[in-house]
Amino acid sequence: MLTSQQIGGIIVRRLHMDSVDCRSFSEDFLSFVQGCIQHIDESVLRRITRPELYDTDDSVEVCFFQAADNVSDDELEKEYVRHGLVPVNPYLLARVNENDPGFPIGYPNLTVWKDDEGWHFVSFEQEIEGLIVSVQSSPGGHLGYYWFAGLRKQ
Repeated sequence: MLTSQQIGGIIVRRLHMDSVDCRSFSEDFLSFVQGCIQHIDESVLRRITRPELYDTDDSVEVCFFQAADNVSDDELEKEYVRHGLVPVNPYLLARVNENDPGFPIGYPNLTVWKDDEGWHFVSFEQEIEGLIVSVQSSPGGHLGYYWFAGLRKQ
């Protein structure tokens, strides 16, 4: 289940978890994107860190914001800090898009993470051809029309 609100330019989606074991991300994610247009680098997919196990009573607020313009990875990192957020795990972002297939139509969205090989991203956007899902290493920046997904800092 998903509930939504918009607060000062930030969209907040409350994602109610249902005993999801996020450790099986690769298999679940590939199952979810069946039928989508896929731009998936398997080596990047395998590098996604798994979030913890969520109980049925848990809910997570996933927040979405836009940058003023196209942003580099380093600028985007500063935008997350400015908004008091950390990038959401790709699995949770996939759950938001799975629970509301219309969301990427008006709100193309993505999340990023950094590891010892650099920046990577997972994005969801709707085009005429259908839902496009990308899992890639970052080209160095992101277009300003994306809504960047994050969680509030604990």
